[in-house]
Amino acid sequence: MTSRSSTSPRRAPGRAAVVLAAVWLFGAIAGCASGSTDPTSTAAGSAVSSRPPTSASSSSVSSPRGSGSVTVTTASGSTVTGAVTSTTGLRVRTPMEGYGEVTITVTTAEGESHTWCLLLADTEALRQHGLMYVDDPTLGGYDGMLFAFSGDTSGGFWMKNTLLPLSIAYLQVDGSTRSITDMTPCPSSASSCPTYPSNGSYRNAIEVPQGQLGRLGISDRSRVDIGARSCSA
Repeated sequence: MTSRSSTSPRRAPGRAAVVLAAVWLFGAIAGCASGSTDPTSTAAGSAVSSRPPTSASSSSVSSPRGSGSVTVTTASGSTVTGAVTSTTGLRVRTPMEGYGEVTITVTTAEGESHTWCLLLADTEALRQHGLMYVDDPTLGGYDGMLFAFSGDTSGGFWMKNTLLPLSIAYLQVDGSTRSITDMTPCPSSASSCPTYPSNGSYRNAIEVPQGQLGRLGISDRSRVDIGARSCSA
């Protein structure tokens, strides 16, 4: 769920492909503004504001080498940033109010490395709320949520008011996996909800839609390194 703490390889697209994808994205945004239909689905709860279309020639595209992201700046000064991944091309994320974002690099049991962008819950209030009430299984384009603690802890998580089935990986301070478990939603009408504890103390935890830890390469033999608190830097 959420800190429902019971106590308190495919080749990455080249630069030309990135620019083309960015121009396509800008065209899609302009199309939405002029009333045309965007062929991509929108994350739950998001909306496109209405404004006059802008010409592609008056926009600018930036894609710092190695950044894994591309930013489109329109003539009106607004920007849209998307992540470039080896499997999904240009990916636009919808931020969740109050939460930051963070990159993680997962080294799999086979020695492969993969970098992902997660929502960040790094305060007590954010950890307590976590993914409560979220019903979008894509998490707005993010690959999960990282619960970051300032020190080792042992409190379990629960699923009160959580709508999506989740999987959680409890991580030790060195990024190795302490334990992994699946968690089932617990409705608000329930008189009590089970707690899903770790097998021991842990420093951080990662929640994803149930069954998605394997997609990130997280297993009982993987290692997770926490990176920059921005996915576009």
